Amino acid sequence: TPQPVRHGIIHRGFYQGMKTLYPEMVAAAADHGVEKKHLWVTGHSLGGALAVAFAYESLAAGRGAPAGVVTFGQPMLADTALGSYVSDRLGGNYVRFVNERDVVTRVPPGYVHFGKLIWFHDGKLELDAPRVLADAGDGPSAGSHPELAPLSTAEFHSLQRGIRDLRTLGKNFDAATLQSYGEQVAAITDHFMAAYIRGIDAISNSAPVVASR
Repeated sequence: TPQPVRHGIIHRGFYQGMKTLYPEMVAAAADHGVEKKHLWVTGHSLGGALAVAFAYESLAAGRGAPAGVVTFGQPMLADTALGSYVSDRLGGNYVRFVNERDVVTRVPPGYVHFGKLIWFHDGKLELDAPRVLADAGDGPSAGSHPELAPLSTAEFHSLQRGIRDLRTLGKNFDAATLQSYGEQVAAITDHFMAAYIRGIDAISNSAPVVASR
């Protein structure tokens, strides 16, 4: 569900989830002397969305921007107006890591990505630094952005049905079980944090880089 905020639209679930943690996060930062340190915010999957929402809330509350934000397998959560607002104020210090066909980075429909992209795929490391993607609308459109297009609403609902089917069968979401379903679930296994760690390891081993922008 989209929620209007001062600077655009944000995903209500992610935003409200962050709001329940926000006072605790601010207090923890204060306890560690944030006034004299550089605060970086990071997270994987849902944690990545919460990290971006936290950065926005800090800006909107007048606390200033974190020094930077780094996310792994992060879903979309903003419209172009909010994305532009956060991008401008983070000054390029927001980086999203995407691994191969990670489907979580392509949902939910109707929102956009922004920030710098680092995409591991096909043995390459692809880089891109758009200000913000164009509005995704309700179809697979990522413009000139190199990563895979967002899922349409129909594709998103199909993914949800597939996950419910697996749960009905009593299957656990471990790598071995998911791999047995072949290509259908490869986009889910690509989301595991272990896959991101392998991609990061590849950087240190001089993985070929394709600079898109």
